[in-house]
This record gives sequence, C-alpha cells and structure tokens, in this order.
Amino acid sequence: FYADLPIILPEIRGMFEMNEGIAIFDVGGDPAGARVLGSFAEVIREHEMLQVVNHNRPFTDTIEGTSNLKQKMEAVSGLKVTGYIGNSHLLEDTDVETVLAGYEFLRNLSSETGIPIRFITIPDTIADDFPFGDIEVPVLVLHRILRPPWDPEYMIRGRKPMLQV
Repeated sequence: FYADLPIILPEIRGMFEMNEGIAIFDVGGDPAGARVLGSFAEVIREHEMLQVVNHNRPFTDTIEGTSNLKQKMEAVSGLKVTGYIGNSHLLEDTDVETVLAGYEFLRNLSSETGIPIRFITIPDTIADDFPFGDIEVPVLVLHRILRPPWDPEYMIRGRKPMLQV
C-alpha cells in the first residue's frame, strides 16, 4: 500500500511473462495503478489497454479531463490506451438517458482522439427499455452483485449486510 513499487504475486507476474491467452487486469484507472503495469511494460508485447470512462465522474466528465488522465496513465505505464469502454452510470439512478449521454460523450472523445470505442455497458435494470439498435458498438449488460449499504435490499430480515446474487 505504501510502497513505490508494489509487490506482485508470482502467479500474476507469470500471466504477464507467458504472453499467451487473455488476462484482464483492473488497475484502478489512475497513475498509481498504471505504475503496476509500468513494471511489466517490457514483457507486455501485444496488449489492449482499455480506459473505462464514466462521463458522470470527476476527471472524466470532459474530453480534456479524460484525455489528461489517459496521458498520465500512458506516461506512468509506458503503454498506450488502445480503446475505450463506456461505463456511464449513476448507480441505482441510472436510466437510458444517462447511458445515451455517456455514449454520445464517448463518440465525441473517440472522434477527437482517434481511439476506438470497444464497447459500452448498461445495467440490466434498463435493458428492456434500451435502444440497442441505436448503438454502433457492442453493449455489455451488467448485473450488479454487490449492493451498497444504503440499499434496502442490502439488509434481509435484520441480518447484517450480505451479498445478493
């Protein structure tokens, strides 16, 4: 946690060094996480480094802010972002308009940077109303498993919080 060079388990290091198959690493989307990837930049030959963009978050709510964050991650990691994932949401308040606004933002970002959109995500709660035909990229429908502590469904019959599947 406090180290400049995080300790990586041998199993994780092996995934980078084998350089075969597919491995997905979520490093948090900031320079600290990118530092972990940077320690493997020499052994990562072919890669997809995808930047997840939630248009409703600070630092990724403008094209300039999103581009600045991308540049910082690239500088620290020594790797290039090769695509975007649109993940615009407002937790349980997400509606179709929220996702479509995020998609439009991502289209503008992609047009400006030349970096393609790989896919967008939507919560399963809006899937029945979502205009899939209006979206030019794949759409991944997500089902939330963990519930926030303020969600009434999080508590069941007075028990302590638990996972919902």
